[in-house]
Amino acid sequence: MMTRSVPKHRIENRNDLAPYAVPGAAHVPNHSGGCMQSPATKFELTEYAPGCLLMRCSGGLSWEDRNQLAECVERRIAADTSCRGLIVDLETVEFINSAGLGALFQLAQRLRSQGRRLILARAQATFTRLFQLAGLTRLARTADSFDDAARAMAQNDDVEITMETESNGVVRR
Repeated sequence: MMTRSVPKHRIENRNDLAPYAVPGAAHVPNHSGGCMQSPATKFELTEYAPGCLLMRCSGGLSWEDRNQLAECVERRIAADTSCRGLIVDLETVEFINSAGLGALFQLAQRLRSQGRRLILARAQATFTRLFQLAGLTRLARTADSFDDAARAMAQNDDVEITMETESNGVVRR
């Protein structure tokens, strides 16, 4: 009887990763049948200013995070009728895949249907460009700082605003 040997570098199942796992990290199957680690997404929701919530995100935004993101916001906003909108701090987000982008679209639409705003703050330039190309900036504003985001939240106009191109080619609001 012939036995098949498995290369030692290949991880066969999730349990083989246990000694190397980062606490709180999600394990995602890769195409070779093994697993790779994906940084865990964490959401911390606090009040930034009266009527303005701040959600700090870290790690990545992907399929696994969409429900956690929606639930976190829904619970808090349902309890706070004075909330005008949400600032999402993306400074420490490492990646956003198509499902994570979809989750941001859903969040923007949900908030907008309730008469609230979504402002994406401190995102990497590549993420800001992604938001523009995908059309998310038609539903949500972007801001370089919390102060800019708070000023935008206080404005009474709708999201439709003019855009200008910076010297590096990035379109900013």
